[in-house]
Amino acid sequence: MNVQRRLLPNISALAAFEAVARLGSFTAAARELDLTQGAVSRQINLLEEQFGRRLFERDSRNVRLSTAGEIYAGAVRSALAQLRDAALGLMSNRHSGVLNLAILPTFGTRWLMPLIPDFVARHPDITINF
Repeated sequence: MNVQRRLLPNISALAAFEAVARLGSFTAAARELDLTQGAVSRQINLLEEQFGRRLFERDSRNVRLSTAGEIYAGAVRSALAQLRDAALGLMSNRHSGVLNLAILPTFGTRWLMPLIPDFVARHPDITINF
């Protein structure tokens, strides 16, 4: 495995880390992510092992971000927001725009026009100009 790949944490671990950091609780994060508390804890442990640093200060009842965890949490929130925005952009703007056609009338009426309703149904965000 190359060095760059080893530096990239698993997206599930990042989501678990962000949820625990935001909610201040492994149990609440597990509930939000629809995971067990043990699964969230394992994801956090993987991150801490990968980086060789504690991301959270834990005692018997409380969990809070360590200094390193606070710094990392801001970067993770920003990165996850960028990924979410990129995904939403791809999903909402798949095909849009204007299709300008310059065709012969016979071709348009006999061959192309019967195909237009299906095209418009599949691509409602595309405007066709003749």
